[in-house]
Amino acid sequence: MKLVTGKTMPDFNYLSPYAEGEKKFSDYAQGKKTFVVFLRYYGCTVCRLDLHIYAQRMAEFTAKGAQLMVVLQ
Repeated sequence: MKLVTGKTMPDFNYLSPYAEGEKKFSDYAQGKKTFVVFLRYYGCTVCRLDLHIYAQRMAEFTAKGAQLMVVLQ
């Protein structure tokens, strides 16, 4: 599915290492600007670099009223 400007991302369920049970994306997003990044898996060297860069720049997301969700295999 291709997303276009102004279209809402479909809701999906996910598991988090920080909470028990399935969670809904819509509950996480709560209508806020949310950037969703899909990466291969934690063992991937390039993915780990991406995670490091996102962590370093997290303040830029929050300063603009946005949040980030990274989905890993």
